[in-house]
Amino acid sequence: AVFGVLGTMAVRTAIGASIRDHIALRIPIFGGVIMKSNLFSLTTNMVTMLEAGVPVIESLRLTEQSMGNTILKKGLNKVIDSASAGTKLGQSFGEVKVFPSLLSQAIAIGELRGSVVETLRGLSNYYEQQTNRAVSNMTEMIQPLTTVAIAVLVGFVAVAVISGIYSTITSIE
Repeated sequence: AVFGVLGTMAVRTAIGASIRDHIALRIPIFGGVIMKSNLFSLTTNMVTMLEAGVPVIESLRLTEQSMGNTILKKGLNKVIDSASAGTKLGQSFGEVKVFPSLLSQAIAIGELRGSVVETLRGLSNYYEQQTNRAVSNMTEMIQPLTTVAIAVLVGFVAVAVISGIYSTITSIE
């Protein structure tokens, strides 16, 4: 209980949240889901704001505020700083190693074609599909584990009931 309270308190600090989010992104199955869902949110928010006429830097700032993962938030902050200094958006994303190269390369191509919004929309659709697929795969992996856990629990209950009946019978004799 003490460790739980201390852990909760530590996660509420900036350093603790950063460590938590760094570890969360590194967990084999869950990290991919977290990354893909955050990239889906990022691209969807950018598309919505850019279509509404919000400038790119302001869209990035608003998107950064809506992100839940502190590691990705810091990465997006670096992108904002770089893009504010005049670096192209695709190159800015490429300089930050937190984001996948697909994101930076696709945005760079969108900038060359003059269709960043369309590129971001395509990325949004892609990351939505990837997120759905990753969640589906994760649930398929968890399902057998839950079945085994329930079987073990039922086994313990059965042993407890049978041993209680057995001890009662032996005490009667």
